[in-house]
Amino acid sequence: MCSYSPAVVTLSVVLAIVISLVALWLSFTFREDKQSRGWMKKASAVLMGAAIPVMHYTGMAAARFSSSEIKPDLSHAVNISSLGIASIIVVTIFVLGMALLTSVVDRRFSEQALELESTEQRYRQLVESAQVILWRRDIQSSQFSFVNKEATVLLGYPVENWLNQPNFWLEHIHPEDRILAQTCCRAAAIDAPQQFEHRMMAADGEVFWLRSRLRVIAGAGQEKELVGVMVDITERKRAQEGAEAANRAKSDFLANMSHEIRTPMNGIIGMAELVLDTELNSEQREYLEMLKASADSLLDLINDILDFSKIEAGKLDLDLIDFNLRDVLETTAKGLSPAAHAKDIEITCEVQAEVPELVAAPSLLSVQSIGLGKAAKAGIRAWHGKIHSRSRSLFYIPA
Repeated sequence: MCSYSPAVVTLSVVLAIVISLVALWLSFTFREDKQSRGWMKKASAVLMGAAIPVMHYTGMAAARFSSSEIKPDLSHAVNISSLGIASIIVVTIFVLGMALLTSVVDRRFSEQALELESTEQRYRQLVESAQVILWRRDIQSSQFSFVNKEATVLLGYPVENWLNQPNFWLEHIHPEDRILAQTCCRAAAIDAPQQFEHRMMAADGEVFWLRSRLRVIAGAGQEKELVGVMVDITERKRAQEGAEAANRAKSDFLANMSHEIRTPMNGIIGMAELVLDTELNSEQREYLEMLKASADSLLDLINDILDFSKIEAGKLDLDLIDFNLRDVLETTAKGLSPAAHAKDIEITCEVQAEVPELVAAPSLLSVQSIGLGKAAKAGIRAWHGKIHSRSRSLFYIPA
């Protein structure tokens, strides 16, 4: 006869459950560890294996057998045949094989999950470490679904404000730039990438200049989302504004300087013209004409200074004008004659007949104001020879 203790049987079941749970917890906790804590993996395997014998032998300890004079009823006894033994062996091997296959598949899935998690972590670290604001939002509702932490670092607003307030971005764009931002968002929504510069107001009231790039990407399912990249260009804008202010100050200075110089020069030219209207001998008239020509050249040079400032501002249009090359050469030679004579040098100007009398040059490069050297830059080649000791210095202009 067989009798058993219910308490000991219950203890065997509880031990089996507790030991199995602890072994499974250890196994799943340390299965991703490929280097350290190998002894814990082995301990979990030993603990899992101990669950069955502990339960078995504890259950056996609960049973008590005693002899009886009553003949047992064997009508319900089960006879174990060879086929039954073979079936048990096959089922056991099948269960064991399924357990091993499940373990291999689980390990493979675990490695893939770990790899995906590692890749996602690397991309997240890359996105969060980028010193630009990255965001993603719905095209229709303007609801932001992602903003990196750089938005908080640069503008000072928590990420939750971007995600929970649909119009947060537009409301914090400078009022003068909101129409531009809305127009570019609508254009980008039809798969036309956009780029524009705008201002945004930070939490502390400071205004930042940002350059935004917008593009449509495929979102969850069949939906599309609008992604944006905002780069801080505040320093560049401030430097640009400073350069523009300095350029304006320089232009104002050149305008004032040229005005102040032009006034006395006009007086000199006017007086020279008045003197030329009087009775003069040929030598005096020649000197006064040279004086007037030099003053006109200086006045043209002042005008050219203003033209150069207009070039920097992009507000100058060049026009070709005709001028008399022979007169320019003659005037230039006459202007150099006094200094040459002081060094006992004679200057003579000779132009071949094939050289055209009228040539064209941009009005900015007025040949009368810049002399023969710049005239050569306009397409004229000059040859200059000097011979000292009462010799001649010749300007030769070939055809």
